[in-house]
Amino acid sequence: MAKFTGRNNFSNGDVITATSLNEITNNLLLASDSFSNTFTVNTGVVTITNGGITTSLLETSSSATTGVTTDKIADDAITTVKLPDSTNTTTGVTYAKMQYVSATAKLLGRTTAGTGVVEEVDIDTDLAVVSSNDDTIPSAKATKAYVDSAPNFVPTAVVASTDYVKLPNGLIMKMGSETVSSLQETITFDATLAFTTIYSVQLTAFRNGDNTVHNASLKSIAGDKATMVVNLDSTDIDSVYYTVIGE
Repeated sequence: MAKFTGRNNFSNGDVITATSLNEITNNLLLASDSFSNTFTVNTGVVTITNGGITTSLLETSSSATTGVTTDKIADDAITTVKLPDSTNTTTGVTYAKMQYVSATAKLLGRTTAGTGVVEEVDIDTDLAVVSSNDDTIPSAKATKAYVDSAPNFVPTAVVASTDYVKLPNGLIMKMGSETVSSLQETITFDATLAFTTIYSVQLTAFRNGDNTVHNASLKSIAGDKATMVVNLDSTDIDSVYYTVIGE
């Protein structure tokens, strides 16, 4: 147990004076006795000896009302505390103090219906081999690979001055018609989606008066892939229909 120390050299017949009383109170300190295995006393200051706290001295109850409860853990529980030697240390609930994730390619979330504890959710790296009913999270790499290889992907046409579609692999198809009045015409592609390379051009000339199909041929394509020049076989042609494939 702890005991107090102070002046203990009084003799019989000593007179109690203010000075002698002050000597008692001014020098009154804690000294170690039977608790010295757990606590250390230095100039009256009590500290816990290293290894002094054992399991038997800790709260072991499983009751939700005792021990360290959630309301005792502050939000963003990282704090800086000053140690007895006046140095600072950072303490709190860090990532390292959390339960380890069980394996690679796992996210923390919840796929079970309703509220509940946090669960590990798989990250898919190959969407081609999983079911659409799997409770998994696709990686960006797997999503791109799946979209690039999807054989049944149906693109949506966007209508501007012409129609065009862009496939997942980057291939662009532009379709449209141009009213013409001479043997050579310049056709300008819709600029919403620009070509960098053109692979194929299909042309069909048409005369509305008698619904006659005529020949049309490609003369040249501009360096910026924005226009092309076509040659026609008759001045009676009303329209040129074209399909251009590139990327």
